Amino acid sequence: MNKMDSILANEKWYWKTIGIFNRFRFIEKDTGYFIKNYNNKFTISIDIDNYSIDYGENSYLQYKSPSKILKHKDIVILDCVDKLLRKGYDREDIVIIADAKSDEIPNILLMNQSGTHYVAFNCYRWGEKFENALSNFKKKIGSLFNYYEKNIKTRYLCIYSSYLDGGLPYKTYSLYDMSNYDREKILFHAGIFESDIKQYEITPLCSEDEKKKTIKKIKIKLSKYPQIDDFSVRNGVIIEYKGNEQEITIPNPITQIGMGAFWDCTFLKSIILNDGIMRIGGDAFYKCINLENLNIPSTVREIGNDPFAGCPSVSLENDSEHFILEDGVLYNRKKTQILHYPIKKQLKHFEIPSSVRYINKHTFYDNIHLRSIVIPKRVIWIENNIFSGCKVGKVVNESPYFCIDNGVLYNKNKSQVYSVFNHKLKKLVLPDNVQKIGKNSFYWCKNLEYLQISKNVTHIGYNPFVGCSKLELTNESSDFTIENGMLINKKLKLLKFCPNSCVDDTIEIPDYIKIIGRNSFSFCINLKTLRIPNSVKLIERGSFGGCSNLSEIKIPDSVEKIEKWAFSHCKKLSKVHISKDTKLEEYIFTESPTILIRT
Repeated sequence: MNKMDSILANEKWYWKTIGIFNRFRFIEKDTGYFIKNYNNKFTISIDIDNYSIDYGENSYLQYKSPSKILKHKDIVILDCVDKLLRKGYDREDIVIIADAKSDEIPNILLMNQSGTHYVAFNCYRWGEKFENALSNFKKKIGSLFNYYEKNIKTRYLCIYSSYLDGGLPYKTYSLYDMSNYDREKILFHAGIFESDIKQYEITPLCSEDEKKKTIKKIKIKLSKYPQIDDFSVRNGVIIEYKGNEQEITIPNPITQIGMGAFWDCTFLKSIILNDGIMRIGGDAFYKCINLENLNIPSTVREIGNDPFAGCPSVSLENDSEHFILEDGVLYNRKKTQILHYPIKKQLKHFEIPSSVRYINKHTFYDNIHLRSIVIPKRVIWIENNIFSGCKVGKVVNESPYFCIDNGVLYNKNKSQVYSVFNHKLKKLVLPDNVQKIGKNSFYWCKNLEYLQISKNVTHIGYNPFVGCSKLELTNESSDFTIENGMLINKKLKLLKFCPNSCVDDTIEIPDYIKIIGRNSFSFCINLKTLRIPNSVKLIERGSFGGCSNLSEIKIPDSVEKIEKWAFSHCKKLSKVHISKDTKLEEYIFTESPTILIRT
């Protein structure tokens, strides 16, 4: 990874970590400073801008990343510690050595109640890093075995990984019971964090052989369903639907609907989810505009970021005890989290229940009937994109963690813009306090004509100004610049946003730009032709989506990758030449009559 790729990855990861801290139920006490209290006995604090995690008063429990960003592994360690604490393990029994330099020292050491070594954990980034570690683990080699040679009384060795995708957490881990190791040498994949396992009573479950047999059974069962050919399935998870049926029944062996699996399936009217499905991923049915009926089976335990966002006609039925469906509004079991508010619900005033603490992504998305909302005092976290497409005129905020000014929702000290609900807003000068403009924060503010970015802004999330067709930007931040009306991240050389108002048939992109950002040209209906300079290496997802008059675009050989939906809904784009060496993601030309020519 070169320096530019590293900077881009860090910027994306910055926003990702904020979402992760939400999922871990940390509270943002100050700008970039998050805390979580465990039973009023112990607090973990995170300073994201100073890339540090404080696990407690003892010096060996304080960790500061040397790389000026909290890395994926740092968050995996945090997740593992969080799970142990929530499981009920005593804080005094957890030793964290996050930046261990020696192969003979684990990242986390869990002691038992008698003070001896109980479990030694090593944590890895999700994906290739963990798979490589697992391969060595199966061969009985690697750092944990080096550690065990000098600490043979340790009961369990465990490797662990996790990540967050679409609002759903994923974890995987493998362990050896060293008390039986000489006799059995069995690798297990469960037995520490499961709900029926008590603290200090680890019970290894799901051996390697059992895991392989389970996967094989799923494949055999799925093979009996003819319609399964329309699905991309991986280990019981629907990754993508490829068919065009109006009515679908999900077969029994499926255990999860993956993130965005039915994204933009506009033909879909009804779907039956059978018992056995345990998780529904974020955005699973996003923009299924004709979907009318969907049931949540009794077996569903987790739901990601509003899977039903952008579905104007859908009616939900709920059979799961883990959720509450009340007048069409979906909550978690304790009603501390609001997950979905129907687009078609015609209520004009809505008071969010006083029990709610978390407002999920997309919650009120595209509901044009609501005119006023009350945010109760217990709310501590609000995700992005909650008011996009709404016509809410009044939001009453009772939460001490947020404030409202001129129809804009900020955090309490106005250092971050969360969302704009004043759809009539025409002009806004951001306060000097603002440091972050959140993801989707000005999404579809069609009447906004002028915005001044203040001098202290350092981070702008993805899709900040999608649909702001009349917008003119001015900028005082040293981290950004404006050229030909386009907003550019100077450090990343990333074109962040191009408003339709500054396009007259075409526009000249500066020849130093390396990245055309996510949805940066979305709905630029004035754009007809475009030449992309040879400096560009990446075209991010949705970059030119909805450019309905775009008929000609020249993509240079310098472009290494084009992401999903980059040219979706470009109805006049008939032919595109792209180098055979350019990596293409799926759905680049969705709803576009494009002929792709690889040269």
